[in-house]
Amino acid sequence: MSKVAIVGVEGSGKTVLMGALCECYKQISDDAPYLMPENQAAFMFMERIPHKLRVEREWPEATNVSSLKSMRWTLRLGKEVLEEIEMLDYPGELYRIAFGEHKKEEVDAHREELDEFLEHVTGADTLIVLLNIADILDLGANARNAETVWITRGIFDFAMKVPNIKRTALVFTQADRFEATLKANGGAQGLYAKQLPMLKTLYPDLKVMAVSAVSGMDGDGRPKKDYSTAGCLKVMREILAEHDAGILRCLGLCDSCLVRVNEFSCGSPEDFSAVVTAYTNAVADFVKASKPLTQVYAKLIEWHEIKVSKLSQMMSNISSLCSGTSGDVLAEHGTWSDLRQKYEAYGSIFDTFVNHYKAEVNRLKQLALNEEENANKRTIQEAKEKRQMIVFVLTVVSLLVILFGWVFYNLWADKQKRTEKVAVLWTEALYAKEAGNWQGVIAATEGVLAIRPGNAQVLALKRGAETAARSAKERADADYVRPAGDTSAADLGDGVKLEMVWCPSGSFMMGSPESEADRNWDETQHRVTLTKGFWMGKTEVTQRQWMAVMGSNPSTFKGTDLPVEGVSWEDCQEFCKKLNEKLAGGRYRLPTEAEWEYACRAGTTGPYAGKLDDVGWSSGISEGRTHEVGQKRANAWGLYDMHGNVREWCQDWYDRYPGGNVIDPAGAMSGSYRVLRGGSWYFNAYGCRSAYRYIFTSDLAYSGVGFRAVLPQGQP
Repeated sequence: MSKVAIVGVEGSGKTVLMGALCECYKQISDDAPYLMPENQAAFMFMERIPHKLRVEREWPEATNVSSLKSMRWTLRLGKEVLEEIEMLDYPGELYRIAFGEHKKEEVDAHREELDEFLEHVTGADTLIVLLNIADILDLGANARNAETVWITRGIFDFAMKVPNIKRTALVFTQADRFEATLKANGGAQGLYAKQLPMLKTLYPDLKVMAVSAVSGMDGDGRPKKDYSTAGCLKVMREILAEHDAGILRCLGLCDSCLVRVNEFSCGSPEDFSAVVTAYTNAVADFVKASKPLTQVYAKLIEWHEIKVSKLSQMMSNISSLCSGTSGDVLAEHGTWSDLRQKYEAYGSIFDTFVNHYKAEVNRLKQLALNEEENANKRTIQEAKEKRQMIVFVLTVVSLLVILFGWVFYNLWADKQKRTEKVAVLWTEALYAKEAGNWQGVIAATEGVLAIRPGNAQVLALKRGAETAARSAKERADADYVRPAGDTSAADLGDGVKLEMVWCPSGSFMMGSPESEADRNWDETQHRVTLTKGFWMGKTEVTQRQWMAVMGSNPSTFKGTDLPVEGVSWEDCQEFCKKLNEKLAGGRYRLPTEAEWEYACRAGTTGPYAGKLDDVGWSSGISEGRTHEVGQKRANAWGLYDMHGNVREWCQDWYDRYPGGNVIDPAGAMSGSYRVLRGGSWYFNAYGCRSAYRYIFTSDLAYSGVGFRAVLPQGQP
């Protein structure tokens, strides 16, 4: 049994739709489906709403019940439950908090209602989202309509993350009022593509349909007296009972096999057994194909299984009866008469079986007379086959001895060569160590480990050489004052480079002044000093770079030079881990929040490191998607897209800023949320400011979140 959840913001038509359904599904006969209310809210709804539509000819008002925001029905056939249907009539504000833009304080204030609401949604395996056609027109000029569409997109984004939800559908309501609009756009699918291009891009295969809950209004704007709900019923049947053509083929095969069983009157017992087996397999295929869908065929399946059980029992009883029975006694056996009476409906078949088993007894008697002669022939043949087998076994054993000797010799010779090579490489490593040639030590020890992996003495020498080489490099780097904006690149293979920009040590004012427009309470301004410079990714990590390290692409908007998105904080940690393994000795990580804002400002003190539209992609110019990195102007240190395009994960736990001056801050030791910076393609200007802080749990992953890597002081 499956569960259907019907959702939609205020004004989407939930009330009228379910009112029409309540009229459609009245129990007319035992074989007709009907709706049964399953809680008090649904009972009150079915008693009041259809009467308002049909008798009073008035549109019903909102149906919220303060203690029961969920109205539940079951779709039944006789006493059998086929579907659970649940309409979630929660306030529009809760839909916005759950699926639209919101603040943490709003989530905390509505936590209990929000958890209850999402529990209903995630418990369904079919999700039907209603959207009034009036709400998708004039999106550019109507802020409410734009918010409604944005929340609807959020519902589908959420549904994609719920494994339990197997089917989704978008239903445009009030189709009777917008017949001309639907016709001009080429129907529901055309309206979906033209009016909602963002949703069409994200969900091109979404089932979309238009429905008129009632088919017309009179001159006063009330339901017509003779309105029809047939269109509504047709849509619900299409959503709730999508019968696969394969099931109908299975059912046809069952019927044809059953005809063969009932018409069987001649042939051997083996022939009849084959027919029964074919019928049994056909029924099993039909049952298997039907189980994932609604149980409309439940009675039919049960009937076929009973038939198969009777036929199988009949075959078992006949075999048991005839075992060891002579042909002369078989026809007069009393148990045989009882068996025929027990299966009176199959009497014509039993006469055929009597004759077949008599013939079988006579055949066995004749075989017994010939058994002695056949036994002598078998003894001679078995002796001949035994001699042939002995010759074959001796030949195989000889070949195996030769083969194993050759293999063992080659293994011994290879071992000798490897031992000699290890001795040469080990000597080279010791000479290189005495000369202070740490790269030579590393190369020689890697050669030894390729032959003798896991050797503790060699591993210790290699690690010591790596540490010494790194220390020597850091000492050399410390003596060199690298200018801000200096660049370098790491080779990820196949021509893919990870370009990095140098950010020197220094001090800056982190946060925003109280005079800055649209600032938040958690942007307290304070002085931060970073005592060590670092390398930061010239751009956000691209999909090309992500695939070179991870081998897959989780992004919604595909393009090799687009920023990778749809990655959680945990995904970014895995990327850095694999990147460090790929680049031996690497120490790549996410930037701290202080490092990110220091690099973003690049010496500036205003809300942005330049004019926003010149340096970043915010919702005002992004056209509802990400853009290739490096298209806007870089900041003063040569870093691109620090404002907008995608939000960027930072290493820190979220917490209030500390008071006073701080040196090399690394964020809180623990917390519930991670920090994101920079705004994104769907964020407005205030969310793209240098000081703006955004938080979410570390498992968040959607199309507005990406990252860039940093490397502590040293050459990448």
